[in-house]
Amino acid sequence: MMFLGLEVGSWAEWISGVLAALAIFFGILSSKFEKQVKLKLKGIMLYHYGCVYMEDKNTGDMLPEEINDTYLKINLTNIGLIDIDIKECGISSNTFKLEDIWTDSKKHYAMYFDEVKLHIHSKSGLSINKKEFPIENLGSIAKGKNRRLLVYVIDQQDNIYFGKLKYKIKNVSD
Repeated sequence: MMFLGLEVGSWAEWISGVLAALAIFFGILSSKFEKQVKLKLKGIMLYHYGCVYMEDKNTGDMLPEEINDTYLKINLTNIGLIDIDIKECGISSNTFKLEDIWTDSKKHYAMYFDEVKLHIHSKSGLSINKKEFPIENLGSIAKGKNRRLLVYVIDQQDNIYFGKLKYKIKNVSD
């Protein structure tokens, strides 16, 4: 095939050249995104309080029992292609940076934190369940004030991931 007096090749050569260029482009693009670590997380905190009447096993009498239970669940979903090792999880009132972790040995950036050792495989998920974590750290929630709180996790490479914390407060009194 001739174009302006030059041999430009056949249609098959043109198509194979364009497809080879696209393959190289998508190969470079996919390798860039493949190495990204992606983690989605959501948290829910349940707080039950009140007074309920329970039957005493010995006497059969109905005795009042105070309920003041807390429960925290953090759902983690690894949507990246690389496994992630989690070393810390917790609750914070705002986002923080890597510098805060390194300079704050008493962890003032967190309202509640816990050291964990979890391995999350790529394209999978799991939950962190903490029963009866200290509610005094979350006093404004216990009083029913609306406040935006975040759950966070930190992995072994000190990447910080944040997610929303939803909470439910329930009076279980009879």
